Amino acid sequence: MPDLPDRQAGGRQGFAPLMIIIIATLVIGAGVGGFLVLREKRTLSSEKTMQQEIPSATPTTENWTSPIKSAPPPAPTPSPQAVPLPPPPAPPSTKPLPVPTQTPPPPPPPPPPPASVSVVSKNLIYNQDGISFEYYWPGEAGMTRLSAGETEAWVFNRSKSPITISEISFTFWLKDSIVSLASGTWEKSSLNAWDRLDYVNIGRGEYSGNLILNPNEKSKIHYHLEAAPLSSEKQSAQIKVIFSKDGTNYTLGKTLDR
Repeated sequence: MPDLPDRQAGGRQGFAPLMIIIIATLVIGAGVGGFLVLREKRTLSSEKTMQQEIPSATPTTENWTSPIKSAPPPAPTPSPQAVPLPPPPAPPSTKPLPVPTQTPPPPPPPPPPPASVSVVSKNLIYNQDGISFEYYWPGEAGMTRLSAGETEAWVFNRSKSPITISEISFTFWLKDSIVSLASGTWEKSSLNAWDRLDYVNIGRGEYSGNLILNPNEKSKIHYHLEAAPLSSEKQSAQIKVIFSKDGTNYTLGKTLDR
């Protein structure tokens, strides 16, 4: 049985190779690990560089833009418009139809004005500015039916202004002799009526005064003779009338033969 120092020396000799093997194993492992780590770093660096040089094929939600342009959205389809339905026809009327009535004929036109306002051409002795005079012989049917002993002159005012008769002179001859006058009167009425509006006694052939004849009025200067002449006898009359209208004086002077 060897001694203890020999055993310790032999144990040291056996432990030394073991330590060398362990150290060598650790060194080799460390070298392999370092190589692997370095290779892995190189691989990761290469991949990172490639990722920087080559854009990622995987799109992201932030920077990815589709290479294909999206089509515009379809135009909205117009909604169908409601077409209003025509109103239902009105029910037939139950009211009775009106009975046509006959239009009454128009009333007849008013009668013409009395013949008293007409002017007989053969008796007209003056006509100017709406003022006219007519003379009628004894027994002549004119404005009135005269007897054989009556004669008269008519005055018509168809103007828009009144006239004033200031003087009347009348003389009647039978053949070459003057016939005396029994009386003379002046009567006034409307153009279209016979109602007397005024009456004045003008004497036996001579008169001076103011006889007013308004528009749309007529008057007669009427005389009665002392003797009634025969129709076959020569007759003459002389009449003179002075009147004014709108401040102007007028004189009618006529000598008439029958």
